[in-house]
Amino acid sequence: MYHSAMSEQAEIGKRIKDARQALNVKQKWLSANLGITATAVSKWESGEQFPTLDKLSKIALLLNINFEWLATGRGEMVAPAQSVAPPTDELSAMIRAMNSLSAEQRNVVLKFIHDWTQTLK
Repeated sequence: MYHSAMSEQAEIGKRIKDARQALNVKQKWLSANLGITATAVSKWESGEQFPTLDKLSKIALLLNINFEWLATGRGEMVAPAQSVAPPTDELSAMIRAMNSLSAEQRNVVLKFIHDWTQTLK
C-alpha cells in the first residue's frame, strides 16, 4: 500500500515537471503564482511530497493543462480547445466603443477599469 502511494506521488510529480518544462516555465514562476516556495514545487516533482487537490487544480489552470491528466495520467496533457461563446450584445457594444477611441483614450479607460475593480475586491 505504501509503495503504490509513493509511486502515484512520484507519477504526479513527474507530470507536474513534464508540463512545466513543456511550457518552458521555471519552478520559481510556478511557485510564485501558487503562493508557495520553489522548494515545495521541487519536492512535488521529485515525489517527496504530494500537492493538495487545490494546488493541482491551480497548476492545471496556470499551465492551461488538462486537470484529469495531471491528477491521474488519463487523457492528454493539453485539454481539447473549448468552444467560446460569442460575445453578448453588451460586450460587442463595449468593444465597438473601445475601438472608436484613440490608443491614449483606450489606455485611460483601461486604467480606470483596473483601478475601479481593485476597489471592489
